[in-house]
Amino acid sequence: MTKEWIERIDTLKYQTIEAAENALRNLHATEYGSISAAEYKKEMHEIEKSISTIFYALSDGGSCADVLDMIAGMEYREKAFEAYLSHKKYLRYFYEISY
Repeated sequence: MTKEWIERIDTLKYQTIEAAENALRNLHATEYGSISAAEYKKEMHEIEKSISTIFYALSDGGSCADVLDMIAGMEYREKAFEAYLSHKKYLRYFYEISY
């Protein structure tokens, strides 16, 4: 990836797909009512922003090795990235694995 994209990713709350996935799982595992709707919405925004930025960086300046490292043999990540490249709803694959 280019230096510009690395710097942009460094500003994210979740700098890897794994971190964003874990945060999504933890958010969905929280007990209903333990966080406010505003906090939930803010956290979801940060997670979605991280995934979107990482995917955009990979599609814009990532090498094949970068993409393969991100996919890491996980079919849902591959499907999500393909959907992203096709301008389709890609975040749904992450939502499905978080429940």
